[in-house]
Amino acid sequence: MRDLCRFSILLIFILFLVGPSVSFAEDINGEIFDLTYSPSKPMLLESIIVSISVKNTGREKNTFVLELNIVKNGRIKQSSTFSFDLYSGSTITFSPTFVLDDTGEHEVIVKLWDIYKTKIYDTEIKKFNVISEVGPFDFYLDILTKKVEPSGELSAIVSLENKGELGTDLKIRLEVECFNKDSNIYDEFVLYAESKQRLQKSVTIPVCHLFNETGLHRVSSDLILDERTLMTVVSEFLINETYFRLVLKDVPEIFEIKQGQSKLFSVYVNNPTDSTVRNLRLSIEKIPNEWFSVRPLSLDNVQSNETVAFIINLTTPKYAEARKYPINILTAADEISSKEVSELKILKEEVPMVERKDIISALVFAILFSIIILGVILLMRRSKEIVAWKKLYRKWGR
Repeated sequence: MRDLCRFSILLIFILFLVGPSVSFAEDINGEIFDLTYSPSKPMLLESIIVSISVKNTGREKNTFVLELNIVKNGRIKQSSTFSFDLYSGSTITFSPTFVLDDTGEHEVIVKLWDIYKTKIYDTEIKKFNVISEVGPFDFYLDILTKKVEPSGELSAIVSLENKGELGTDLKIRLEVECFNKDSNIYDEFVLYAESKQRLQKSVTIPVCHLFNETGLHRVSSDLILDERTLMTVVSEFLINETYFRLVLKDVPEIFEIKQGQSKLFSVYVNNPTDSTVRNLRLSIEKIPNEWFSVRPLSLDNVQSNETVAFIINLTTPKYAEARKYPINILTAADEISSKEVSELKILKEEVPMVERKDIISALVFAILFSIIILGVILLMRRSKEIVAWKKLYRKWGR
């Protein structure tokens, strides 16, 4: 009997120690019992609604924290957090709205925490795929030189590729940041990007012109669709008081070419500085990039006082207007650049005189042949009529 009493006392003592923790685990708990999204096929740059339903499965009222992250390839694209009180057995639903700027497979990760975010009650993960009829796009800004003289111009190439199934108009906005933000310089233009098309456009924008603007600056370019910024690319350049120019040689005053034809031109570039320049390139400004190609594309290192040659292949489309186009021949390395003003003269494509004579001869022959055939037909008909009259005369004349 005495042993039974001791055992009972020990059991009561153990229950006294363990009981509160067991009761606590049962009294405070929760679960995510529903996780959905709409529409079923989320579209790029359109709203997606994620609905999360939570239930307090514990015995007491509790304060919860709900954490939501939308992830692509491990990177968090969108997030939202909710803190709320919930009575035992009660439910609540949250429906945040997001706009995603990237296509492909995403995951929505939802976690239900205690108020201090030290304990997770439940976790739910769901995959979805964002699709697009327009885009996605690849977008680049290539600065042709990293050093610019004060009050000079910054030359760059904007590259855009439309990977979507539909063509669309896209706005490109450029911004050069100055030390005085009120003096920032802006430029913008619109490009139409066909489906699966890659475009390049040479651009020139003035740099900050105040006397105290020497130093490192940023230039950014925004890709804008329907007044929404899809992408922003940023580069840096230096406004430098000490500035040298590359020397362009043998640049024609007029590049003359006929509509729909290709023609090769050579231009030489000399490095007049005492040091090696890197990434030397040559380009043409003010005409579509599709009208020309340059080889080599670039030269990694050009030594001091070295002269190099570039070959320009001009190819004008047949639809190009026959007139004079002002152009700039630009050469640029990372440390230095230069520019020469020139002119592209597109001549109207004319039919050669030999071909014209052949065409005229063929027309004359066709007309004469038609007249002869018509004459033969008329003579045959006339002969038949004469024969018929003779028969009638013989018949009735007797």
